[in-house]
Amino acid sequence: QLILTIIAPDTTTGTWTLQGKTLLLTSAGGTDTTQYQVSLSGSTLTVYSNDLMFDFGSGEIPAQLDATFVRL
Repeated sequence: QLILTIIAPDTTTGTWTLQGKTLLLTSAGGTDTTQYQVSLSGSTLTVYSNDLMFDFGSGEIPAQLDATFVRL
């Protein structure tokens, strides 16, 4: 089970699947799937998306998500 918090209090549950260098996040019930590209270099994992729609409060607009995770 995956709990993804983008901007509180917006949360969702679902599953994740890794296919090569593509990470797929699928919401519970399979109604929404978001796709990200991933890159692993040493202890650094980078996740990015070029085509993402996000509601910042005034309706959905195109957005890009980039995140870097480092193993300590």
